[in-house]
Amino acid sequence: MTKDKLLLIDTFGLIYRFYHTMPKMKTAEGIPTGAVFGMARALLKIFKDNKPDYLVVAMESETPTFRHAEYAAYKAHRDRMPDELREQIPAINELISAFGITPAKLDGYEADDVIGTLARAGAEHGLEVEILTGDRDMFQLVNDNVSVLMSLKGSSELEKFDREAVKEKMGVYPERIPDLKGLEGDSSDNIPGVPGVGPKTATALLEQFGNLDAVFDSLEQIDKKGLREKLAANRELAELSRRLGTIEKNAPLPFEIGAYKLPAVDNEKLAAFFEKYEMRSFISELGMKEEAAAPPRPAAVQFDSVYKAVFDEAEIREALERAAARGRLCVDLETDGLDPFADPIVGIALASEAGDAIYIPIRHGSTVKRGGGDLFGGGDGSDDEDDSDPDAGKQLDPDRAIALLKPYLENPDIEKIGHNLKFDAQMLRAAGVSLANIAYDSFIAAYLIDPDGRRYGLKTVAANLLGAGLKTYEDMVGKGKSQKKFSEVKIRDAVDYACADVDAALRIEPELSRRLAADGLDRVFGKIEMPLIPVLAEMEWNGVALDASALAGMSEDFAARERALSAAVAELSGADVNLNSPKQVAELLFVKLGLRKVKKESTDIAVLEQLKCDHPAVPLIIKFRQASKLRGTYIDALPALINPRTGRVHTSFNQTLAASGRLSSSNPNMQNIPVRSEEGREIRRAFIPGSKGLALVSADYSQIEIRLLAEMSGDPSLLEAFRNREDIHASVAAQVFGVPVAEVTQDQRRYAKTINFGLIYGMREFRLSQELGISRQQAADFIETYFSRFPGVRDFIEKTNEKLLEDGFAETLFGRRRRVPELRSSNRQEREAGLRAAFNTRIQGSAADIMKLAMIDVHKMILAGEMDALMLLQVHDEIVLETPAEKVADTAEKTRRAMEAAGRDWGALSVELPADVKAGPNWLDMETVYTCY
Repeated sequence: MTKDKLLLIDTFGLIYRFYHTMPKMKTAEGIPTGAVFGMARALLKIFKDNKPDYLVVAMESETPTFRHAEYAAYKAHRDRMPDELREQIPAINELISAFGITPAKLDGYEADDVIGTLARAGAEHGLEVEILTGDRDMFQLVNDNVSVLMSLKGSSELEKFDREAVKEKMGVYPERIPDLKGLEGDSSDNIPGVPGVGPKTATALLEQFGNLDAVFDSLEQIDKKGLREKLAANRELAELSRRLGTIEKNAPLPFEIGAYKLPAVDNEKLAAFFEKYEMRSFISELGMKEEAAAPPRPAAVQFDSVYKAVFDEAEIREALERAAARGRLCVDLETDGLDPFADPIVGIALASEAGDAIYIPIRHGSTVKRGGGDLFGGGDGSDDEDDSDPDAGKQLDPDRAIALLKPYLENPDIEKIGHNLKFDAQMLRAAGVSLANIAYDSFIAAYLIDPDGRRYGLKTVAANLLGAGLKTYEDMVGKGKSQKKFSEVKIRDAVDYACADVDAALRIEPELSRRLAADGLDRVFGKIEMPLIPVLAEMEWNGVALDASALAGMSEDFAARERALSAAVAELSGADVNLNSPKQVAELLFVKLGLRKVKKESTDIAVLEQLKCDHPAVPLIIKFRQASKLRGTYIDALPALINPRTGRVHTSFNQTLAASGRLSSSNPNMQNIPVRSEEGREIRRAFIPGSKGLALVSADYSQIEIRLLAEMSGDPSLLEAFRNREDIHASVAAQVFGVPVAEVTQDQRRYAKTINFGLIYGMREFRLSQELGISRQQAADFIETYFSRFPGVRDFIEKTNEKLLEDGFAETLFGRRRRVPELRSSNRQEREAGLRAAFNTRIQGSAADIMKLAMIDVHKMILAGEMDALMLLQVHDEIVLETPAEKVADTAEKTRRAMEAAGRDWGALSVELPADVKAGPNWLDMETVYTCY
């Protein structure tokens, strides 16, 4: 007979774990919610999956405990609860109340004692007891009727600990854990233990003698004199430590089993809570409906909408004509993968009005060719049909289906709507369709509204805005080794999934538009982000050619450098170690060479930089690390990214990752290819034109962020330097050091350059001192001198920071907005970090807007045939194009003009934004075509 289950929750043990493991989450008002989110997810999982018969949430009492009475120093050294976690306690109490749970606590006792007492009582009443915790102290409560559930580091799954599992984890059985604490103590609770006895020794003693009392009764059997003397001198301390570390199982707490019955969930209370704390993705859990929403919200997606697969040409035309009449068409493709050059379109979902969605399957079932043949053609019809999907044989020929859709998808009078349309545009291009008039992408809209959110998938956005629980891709195809292709999903199953996606994309559009307008983001959305989608799609399609043989040669050179550096380190240090092993490097530096420990025994680059003057081997280790990273991350990795069908690398440009508005890229990450070191720059030599007769052109804004600082601050000295087209770093150095520009040294210019850029990133004297290798006082004096020479900059920074704190958000010159919850934090360090991020967004985000406008204008010229070029890359403040060698001058001039004019028609700029242009046979060996100096 199955026992009823009692689940005991160690609330504070969990919320501390959630606080340290969950992402930093905050509401729009700056209320921290990371631990609350983790607790909510845990409780929902309990109610949905674990379903105990009885539930107790144990809380800490605010009063001192009996342990404090016995040992005044108990927990005395424990750090105060972090302010950000303390601020979440009221919300956690609200959450527990919303679930209908009555918390259990007892004055004079800890939550551990409440759990220990109820665990004993529950087991005595014949219940199966489980304890959900993040604290290993609870292991001592485990017995044949009591187990512990704990999520281990790096895993979201719970691991169940019985007696044997505790023994394997701790080295002793549960009942001996208090004895273990008696010997080794517990620094987190300031339990002293026996001085000089650590975990290994304590475990070995208990293994040998059985328990704490037996250890002290058998001291004469301990061979090590030092250990024997330590134990003999500290028996009372060990016994005190055991008492402090023992969880009380007989606290005066009545066990009224009926009081702990699992409560029925009040959906309205929970919906109101999740709405209040902006956790709307939870509202679809447990069948809850969003009835307590604060502002009016769109109706939930109706899953009883009549979606259907369409196999008839006339019916497809009818749906397309409805879209043409309405002037809009929502599109979503289902594919077998993400590579437009290799993965086929399996089906197309279309909708032009909410609830009016169809799915056109074209490659479901075994009629899909598994390699060879025309990827986008219909095949020769020789494959056998899959009898397991009765609809597979009804599908239109893929070529015929695409031909039907093409005129409508390419019609510029029909607005195209979707979610992540850049992907759909590329897949359609591979099928011979140029998607025209990309008018609304909810993926981009959701990002613009909350650029720090990082979760903009359709399922998440629909859940937040509509309370809709859409099926995921993994729901359809599975995951891991058992994952199948979408073409293997039966059509009748694919219909509701695909149609619900386009339906949801249409339904969330009005609410997203309302929010964009409310934040003044509609112009950035319509004039910058949406026109950028086809630009990025084109660049990803173009790709860039790589010289694989050059990379192979570089790999050999770098490997030789690494060997030489390793040998030099061995000669200088007298030890031959693996420099790729942090452990071996730490032993070399801190044990053999006896260098000071900057951060425990860390050997990360920040530590090595601080140690580089302490021993001649350290700079060589730094060089080795740099060479090894370049070889492993780029030189050896880039050839594997060459697409075998095109012979080029097709990086992905990410429009929704950087909160400041800057673009990023992945596979490969072009922004991370180093350019400051000579070794890093060498990698650029491998990026080449696609064929003979072509050249690469690079157009790079000259110090755009410092120019924008001058624009925004209005500082006359900075503006004058730019008007005179002076070297801005030399000019600033001349002002700060009080020397003529012609007499500025390289070190002085380097100092000025560091502070010019450092101000944008909120650099203070400590960081500046590290960057320049000077004392903090020198750095502070340097900053003060800078501000005395450029008072407009100081005034701008102070006024901007005041406004940021008042508004709670940063805004670019073009209206892009980023809410920064840390600006409202009660924690000074967090607030200062928020100010740095927000100030940086104001300048860097404005530069990003300008770059995007320039890219859009260059793309327009290419489309119009005014420029014979392909845009390949955008990295930092630079655009890279490929053009016929004889057209280099024309391409360079037109690109330069477009970049220098970008954003002028917005009325936001007065300072010049010149671009330096170079051209050459690869991305490194380039000659200057135009420079502003």
